[in-house]
Amino acid sequence: MIGLDSVRVHSNYDRIKIVLAQHYARLQRNRMYAQSRLVFIPENNLANEATTMCHMLKELNINVQVYYDRAETLKPGIRKDASTIGNYRLTIINKMTSNDVRFSSDGFSSSGDASFSGMRVFLMEQMHRFHIETKITPGFVTRERVKMTGKSGSNQDDLAIAFMQCVYYGRRDRARRLRTPHSFM
Repeated sequence: MIGLDSVRVHSNYDRIKIVLAQHYARLQRNRMYAQSRLVFIPENNLANEATTMCHMLKELNINVQVYYDRAETLKPGIRKDASTIGNYRLTIINKMTSNDVRFSSDGFSSSGDASFSGMRVFLMEQMHRFHIETKITPGFVTRERVKMTGKSGSNQDDLAIAFMQCVYYGRRDRARRLRTPHSFM
């Protein structure tokens, strides 16, 4: 893992574009990563954020491969549900226990809010909060909804979800392209 960023942007188009540009610029400054194939894995639960960010990347002339988990929708990004979160978590547990997830000594955070080591601490805090929530939906047919989340009160889980997505989809991508260098943004 080379870059970790977590910034509150509240749907601020200009702020999101700045964060994307800063992250890309940091990758380009390092000779080792400047020639890497960039993979953009946005979360796309509401359908608009990922599409907007893809347009921003085009405006910034940033050449990235964008993940589409459901190509038939023609909308970029990854939609998470209970099963994908379970798969993310299982992959993370397996990768971390086998020491397959490493943080680069060249790691960075371009947000300005925290250092890379500070972002790692923030990530670990979010990962420790993950738990299963069960909600019973009454009605004609009573349904039990189970979800895994790291949210608690005002605490969010965005950095943990992004990290899990990178590891999970990076593993899938790497299985297809074993000899290509990678950098996840």
